[in-house]
Order: sequence, then structure tokens, then C-alpha cells
Amino acid sequence: MASAGLFYFANRQEVPYSKRTRFIWTTQELENGFGERAFKDLLQENQGHILSLDHKASRTVSRVLKRLVTALEMDLKAKGLPPLPYNWDFRVIDSPMLNAAALPGGKVVVFTGLFRVTPNEDALAVILAHEISHVVARHGG
Repeated sequence: MASAGLFYFANRQEVPYSKRTRFIWTTQELENGFGERAFKDLLQENQGHILSLDHKASRTVSRVLKRLVTALEMDLKAKGLPPLPYNWDFRVIDSPMLNAAALPGGKVVVFTGLFRVTPNEDALAVILAHEISHVVARHGG
């Protein structure tokens, strides 16, 4: 029991945005590796359904993601926080699924079904911002 308590207290840290304390035992590098592997697996599972980066839907996601990441980086800098160690990347998968996901390390997947419920880029930005917040909060860890 004492070992478990020591492990818990040794792996607590302050969340940069909320200033709350959380338990997290994984390193940023480990999480980024998990995200990279999951991203590759998703792409392999959906091979033949991945839209080119020149496709209209991919260009839309690229614009929205670029705006969100730029805003995030500006906010981190304004708060005196270090930049995030992410290599943001995305793919759009042609699927009726109403979903998007942001994986540890900044890997983003958007399914085209989501465009049926997002009438404009601002609506898409709300969903992607929510997904990105999971990455920033390190929920994968």
C-alpha cells in the first residue's frame, strides 16, 4: 500500500492550463509514440479510403487545423508556457462515420461523415478544438 501511495504522489503534476493536479505516469515521448502507432494503424485499416491532401475536404481540414494550432501556440506563448512537442498531421477518411479524433502527438483523423453535420469551417473548428484539447490535456496518458 505504501508503494502504491508513493507511486501515486511521485507521478502527480500540475496541468498547465487548469492548474489542477493530475496523476500521469507516462512520458510525453511514450504518448507521442502511442499516437504515432495508432495513427498508422488507422491509416492502414482505412487504406483505399484516405482522401488525398489536395481533396477539398482535406484542404478544409488543413485550414481549420492550421488556425487552431496557431491559436494554441500563440496562447501558450502568451501564458509563458513551452511549445508542445507535437508534429501535427492529419488525414481525412472517406466514411459515413460522424467522428474525428486527435491522437497523442498531434495526429488528427476526420471522417467525411462529419461534414454532414458541420455546415461551415467554424462548426468543424469547434469539433476539432475539442479533439485537440484531449491531446493538450494528455488524456492519452
